[in-house]
Amino acid sequence: MIAVEQMLRKYFKNLYKRAMDEAYSLAHQEIIKALDGGGKCLDCGASQGHKFDQLNELMRLESERYYGIEWSERRVTRAREKGLNIFQGDLNEKISFPGNHF
Repeated sequence: MIAVEQMLRKYFKNLYKRAMDEAYSLAHQEIIKALDGGGKCLDCGASQGHKFDQLNELMRLESERYYGIEWSERRVTRAREKGLNIFQGDLNEKISFPGNHF
C-alpha cells in the first residue's frame, strides 16, 4: 500500500507542477503581449521581484517599466537593493499611484 501511495503522491505532484508551469507560461505570454508596445507592469504581491527577473529574461523588460506592491517590509528592502520599484503596501487598501499611471 505504501508503494502505491508514494506513486500516487509523485504522480499528482508532477501533474500539479506541469499544470502550474503551463499556466505561468501562458500568463507570461499574455504579459509580454500587453507590454509589447510599451507601458508599465504592476506586480501585485511582488515579493523580492522574482517576476521581474523572469520577464526580464523573456523580453528584456527594463526595470523602469516594472513596479511592484509587496506587504513584507523585508522583501521590499531586498527588492529595492536590487534597484526595483517595489513599494510596501496592502492590496486590501487603496494603492496610491498618480492618476493614469497604470
